[in-house]
Amino acid sequence: MIRIFGHFLPRSLLYLGLGEALIFILSIYLSVIVRFSDVKHGLNELSPEKIVVFAVVMLAAMMAMGLYQRDMRGGVRAMALRLSISFIVGFSIMALLFYITPSLFLGRGVMFLAAVSAFGGVLLSRIIFLKWRWADHEFLTNRIMVVGTRQRATRVEQGNKNTRFRGMEIVGYLPIDQDENEISQVNGNILPRNRSIPDLVKQYNISEIVVAVDDRRKTFPAEELLKCKMKGIHVTDDIAFLEKQTGKMDVSTLHPSSLIFADGYVHGLVKTMSKRLLDILISSLIMVAALPVMLLTALAIWIESGFRGSIFYCQTRVGANDELFKMMKFRSMIENAETNGAQWAEEDDPRITRVGHFIRKTRIDELPQLFNVLKGQMSMVGPRPERPEFVDQLSENIRYYSLRHSITPGITGWAQICFPYGASEEDALQKLQYDMYYIKNYSIFLDLTILFQTAQVVLWHKGSR
Repeated sequence: MIRIFGHFLPRSLLYLGLGEALIFILSIYLSVIVRFSDVKHGLNELSPEKIVVFAVVMLAAMMAMGLYQRDMRGGVRAMALRLSISFIVGFSIMALLFYITPSLFLGRGVMFLAAVSAFGGVLLSRIIFLKWRWADHEFLTNRIMVVGTRQRATRVEQGNKNTRFRGMEIVGYLPIDQDENEISQVNGNILPRNRSIPDLVKQYNISEIVVAVDDRRKTFPAEELLKCKMKGIHVTDDIAFLEKQTGKMDVSTLHPSSLIFADGYVHGLVKTMSKRLLDILISSLIMVAALPVMLLTALAIWIESGFRGSIFYCQTRVGANDELFKMMKFRSMIENAETNGAQWAEEDDPRITRVGHFIRKTRIDELPQLFNVLKGQMSMVGPRPERPEFVDQLSENIRYYSLRHSITPGITGWAQICFPYGASEEDALQKLQYDMYYIKNYSIFLDLTILFQTAQVVLWHKGSR
């Protein structure tokens, strides 16, 4: 994993992105060479900004289609479909940029040849990446030794199994008690304890040690771990390790001291102000672009309700610092849908109208929340605001649940792109773990990453209900 502005990225995906950026750049040069008989003149017409804009737009379109997510699923066919859509979106954006800024124009012939060559090159790189398991290549893989063989070690083992593009290989698990082999709870290779940890590190070419010990008050190899640390071996605990591997924080293993002394959770003035400026800019742009859609949606709701009833639905939600506010949405359910009290939305909920079904699937019902963003009650990115009735219930049953109210809630968030729709306490617990990761590591870089990837959540109807 590589940490960029606090956010952990798999090295394999980062190198894949850099490689595909090179493919886009080379496709432009190749297209100019093929297109023009006077190659020197054609190359002289290329400016660095043209090439950079083309590569950035195409990579952004691919990111928006979920092609750089650590949990990418599906085979070559699903990947090719997403890649095709990303190229359509990317070249549409390029056409718009050519109209707005003619100086960026590359020429129809060059663009066509670039599209063909770039698509072929990227498709080939993806096939190699998926079929040949390039992500698990030794060059990109850390060799891990886990200290411990009990419950906390099993979480590391399970996290390793559930994480794609993990970029690591667990070489073995080291018991720290003489009798621990007899009650080992892991299924992996058990390393011999009759040798010191530095010797095992050298023998197995270990690059990282993960400490996953249930009770550190007992026999704990502090001196041996310190020697490894001084020799440049990365030593971390299971909480930090699983955080960077899975993109979430296991709240079941967290102690208050883990939160107090951990890095992150820094919400300084510069970060807060830059986030607010980004919210105002993006929400204003989206509102202008989506205005026709919002007007048509309002008209459709009004017609379906027989030219009466409300178009918007204002619902009380819990915001930053536990302050209540009215969150706006297009009404997607029948009037008085909660006469029997608040309840979770269900799959194929009978209260949802025909128009409501469509706008929920496409997330159009959430567009009025842009007004909440402009008012400062919400952010573009953050934990989704929950209803007070559910917050009281969840705070009683889920430890640390109230901590998600330490920052401004968002229209979209890290939990929304990593986990489907939550409609139970268990789902709320899973989403809290992603929210805690965001609260700890949030930055403008992470916000932009989430905003780009939200597009594929809407397009593929992930988590809508």
